[in-house]
Amino acid sequence: MNPKKLLLLAGAVAGFSLSAVCHAQTASPPPSTPAKADTGRADEPVVLSPFTVSTAKDKGYRATNSISGSRLDTAIKDMPMPIEVITEQFLRDTGSTDLRQSLRYSAGIQLQSQNDYGTPGGAYQGPGGVNNAEGATANRSKTSVKIRGFVTESVLRDGYLRQNSTDSINIGRVEVVRGPAALLYGVGNFGGIVNYLPKLPEARRQGTVGLSVGTDDFKRATLDVTGPISKTWNFNYRLTGAWEDAGHYTQYRESSNRFVSPVITFKPTKTTDVIVDYEYGNA
Repeated sequence: MNPKKLLLLAGAVAGFSLSAVCHAQTASPPPSTPAKADTGRADEPVVLSPFTVSTAKDKGYRATNSISGSRLDTAIKDMPMPIEVITEQFLRDTGSTDLRQSLRYSAGIQLQSQNDYGTPGGAYQGPGGVNNAEGATANRSKTSVKIRGFVTESVLRDGYLRQNSTDSINIGRVEVVRGPAALLYGVGNFGGIVNYLPKLPEARRQGTVGLSVGTDDFKRATLDVTGPISKTWNFNYRLTGAWEDAGHYTQYRESSNRFVSPVITFKPTKTTDVIVDYEYGNA
């Protein structure tokens, strides 16, 4: 065959092949699976549990939630740590008058210990001195306890360190967290922490008055009233107070306590709660 004709034939075949390839590339692709219709809704935000705990579900001595173990309102059954909750009903039934007395029946907690070198600040210099039966856990603020063998004053009020005594009339519940979970609050105590939650106002009007007398010239009066101020603005109030005078089974030791705590709450918006809380006492 003539070389020129052979070259022309090869060019024609190459051109035909290139045309077929271009046609295949420009052909419309097969229909794909239709995309899901846009619902127009953005991803729903993640809502954390409230940073305050409600005692409304407490029944008798049973409590189902806690804030001390995780700093969130969490079910106790979901927390992998030993947590004890002492309810308001338990405080009343045991006749506890302050925070330390509410811990009398808690496992691993001692309210009396020998007065030795381990006493913070040396030997106790309050009523009774070195003869005080509370020993290493004795202090004027009445917040020192021994948890799992470690003396601590890591007492919290609603999650904040408060090394001052308080009256049981204003305690809604007490939460005891044992072990290294105390690091959540920066106190670094190996024994644990004690966190008490004060009472808050309620929308239903109610109140109680208590009078008590006992041995060693014990006399005590308490007041706890709460209710709405304005339902339109969601204003509620609570007023707790206590007066107590008592002697002791040992000589030269007496106690005289005065306590009052007014609280006001209101809700300016659906997502905003304002709490005005004041507490005063001397012991």
